[in-house]
Amino acid sequence: MIENTWRKLFERLRSGNVTPDDEGVITQAIAKVYPGRDYVLVNSNIFDIRFSDGEAYSPEVIMEAIKDLEYTPSANRPSNTALLDALFQDIKDGTLNTNGAFYKALDPYLD
Repeated sequence: MIENTWRKLFERLRSGNVTPDDEGVITQAIAKVYPGRDYVLVNSNIFDIRFSDGEAYSPEVIMEAIKDLEYTPSANRPSNTALLDALFQDIKDGTLNTNGAFYKALDPYLD
């Protein structure tokens, strides 16, 4: 995994702003570290995993396993139309900054 992509992924994991691509790589890492265990990943939050057997787990171990996986966060990138709509709405609402919808929609996909 490219270092910058990995860093941005972990920023999203910590902030709770995961993408569908992120969820897929989290699921792969959990299966790698805890094979065959049933769990629920609450709100795609790697820090809130509930295993059916009640056993403890380590988010750090899962995050370390993610580093070794193939990960390309572009499959679910918003369409240009959706980005233009978000850009227009941010301009209209005066939120064309890092808190705006356009920035938040595009940020996970830029290196």
